[in-house]
Amino acid sequence: MTSSSPIKQAENCPSSNSINDVAVEGEPQKKTDNSITDSPTEAKKMTKQEALSSVDLSADDKTVCRFLIQNIQARSEHAKSNYHVDLLVSQHGLFDIVLQVWEILMNESLTQDLYTSHLWSLQFNKVRYSYGWRRCSGATVKNHLDEESIIPLKDLNVSTGQKGHFNGESASFDFVLVDADYKHPAAAVDEYPKTTALAASFTSDLSNDWIHSNAGLEQAALEFRKNYKEYIQGDQNEWRHDRQTYEFVLCKPESPRWTHEEETIMGLLLRAGCKFVKSWKSVLQYTLVHRAQTAASGQWYKLQREAYRLEYIGRNLDTEARMVLAKRLAKSHLESALEQGVPPTSPPHPFIKTEEVCRKRGLIDDGMSPETKRHKLQNYHALFG
Repeated sequence: MTSSSPIKQAENCPSSNSINDVAVEGEPQKKTDNSITDSPTEAKKMTKQEALSSVDLSADDKTVCRFLIQNIQARSEHAKSNYHVDLLVSQHGLFDIVLQVWEILMNESLTQDLYTSHLWSLQFNKVRYSYGWRRCSGATVKNHLDEESIIPLKDLNVSTGQKGHFNGESASFDFVLVDADYKHPAAAVDEYPKTTALAASFTSDLSNDWIHSNAGLEQAALEFRKNYKEYIQGDQNEWRHDRQTYEFVLCKPESPRWTHEEETIMGLLLRAGCKFVKSWKSVLQYTLVHRAQTAASGQWYKLQREAYRLEYIGRNLDTEARMVLAKRLAKSHLESALEQGVPPTSPPHPFIKTEEVCRKRGLIDDGMSPETKRHKLQNYHALFG
């Protein structure tokens, strides 16, 4: 049974115009018919296109926002590339980003689920939107996102640099608004939304071209590694909860647990036939900025011994594609670490922030005894952090 187009589930969506013009970055854009075929809504889409074409929009109505979609993942597999999605501010909203990414997922056979299959959430510019709750409960839900509430871009005061994240059982992806006033070539209104695939800007061999091409990023990675080493070696750089006294005490920080993304990068390199020493010099020392070389080496050979953990990493990719994907994920992981920054070497007591919140909510005041105040802060922090 063939999967239905995700647009079929959004026939009433005012933003379900779907044209996937896939091109290669750095080359003249060539229109390629990469849309989902045999869609029962083709006539309805054409009707909308004709309607849009007949509308005489002003220059302000033709403002285009360009989003960079990256880290598209479903069923532990990643999309073949990152994408640009161009949306008209006057016509489209956040929901259109989901529709465009879902067509990418369907075209690359990354999932058979529809976007209506599960509950999911989308965060943009520090505001969280959710899908499906109104359909399940029938109640009014704040910041609900669906076919009837697309969250129009014109109502969001969008600006370049704003970031977002989609998280659901079927898929996940990150996106960033790279240009809030994209100077697009002359194009008809009905060509939007417009999706463009981006070719990788680095080679498929084991080299550090992905980081050397950006000297500022390379320097930032080495500086982060140096500062994080000072933080992790400090004796009083992290507050920890003492289970015996129920008090917070300063102690030596613990190394963070290995994440799925870190192990995926190492797994892709392993399945591409790479050796650890060269992988460390070319890729891992720049992306695993929280790890010492000895720790990375131990995890590398542990993954190599536990071959069952590598079985589904890059299973549908050849060696070159695995290498390109490893570099793409390495760059994304590094940028995420740099954005979060190195933890402070003299962290404030956890109760300082908790006390500010409790005072705003009227849970504590100056008339309380120190013992009662401490007890309330402990309970609140245990429940809500």
